[in-house]
Amino acid sequence: MAKRRYSVPALERSLDIVELLADSPDPLTMRAIGARLDRSAGEIFRHLKALEARGYVARDAGDRYALTNHLFELAMRRPRVANLVDLAYPTMREAARQLRQSVHLSVASGRQHVIIARVESPGDVGMLVRIGNHRDLVEAVSGRVLLAHFARIERDFLRIACERAWGSAMPTVIVDTMELHRRLLSRQWGAEIPDGGLRLWTARTRYGLPVYRAHEALTDALACAELYLAQTAEIAAERTVTLGAISS
Repeated sequence: MAKRRYSVPALERSLDIVELLADSPDPLTMRAIGARLDRSAGEIFRHLKALEARGYVARDAGDRYALTNHLFELAMRRPRVANLVDLAYPTMREAARQLRQSVHLSVASGRQHVIIARVESPGDVGMLVRIGNHRDLVEAVSGRVLLAHFARIERDFLRIACERAWGSAMPTVIVDTMELHRRLLSRQWGAEIPDGGLRLWTARTRYGLPVYRAHEALTDALACAELYLAQTAEIAAERTVTLGAISS
């Protein structure tokens, strides 16, 4: 780390307060803030008043301080973030309409992801996550399912990336449409599967699915999802489809 050449103690104390409140799950009194920062209440009084006047912190009826969304709102003014939200909103609204569920947009911020936009459910009941809410990225994917065709590539790449960043593998269940296709073809062809028979686009022809341009990330993801729906429909015609039965 490069050695700092300049120091502004008053500014640094204000930033210490902001960072402390950002990490605290509950509002803190002035005395509690001073104790955690090893400062007297008198030392931080003016900093808290200035931060409150500028809208960075808010004080409740019990004289406890909490961070507001003002910093988040400032970050949202950045053109790159604003453009992302503008581009995403039409798709999010359509997804919410079709799914009858709330849709949230999040971005990575260090080791966490932060909710930057949302569209409410058009139905009478829906679940909302507060804009600005942040959560550990690894915890956020726990319980989720990774769907891919020849998932070994994604699995190994994500495992290495997660181990480097967090020291642990990504806690997700994997459903591999190529493996599902192999199982389905094995019933028809036995151990002998034709050359190229496991490729994504070959697998899709089994169900009469439309032809897309190959090797584009978004198109490939959509093609994989459509294949998965066709495969599980075929399996469901004979038995109940469970995650344990189709996961790799």
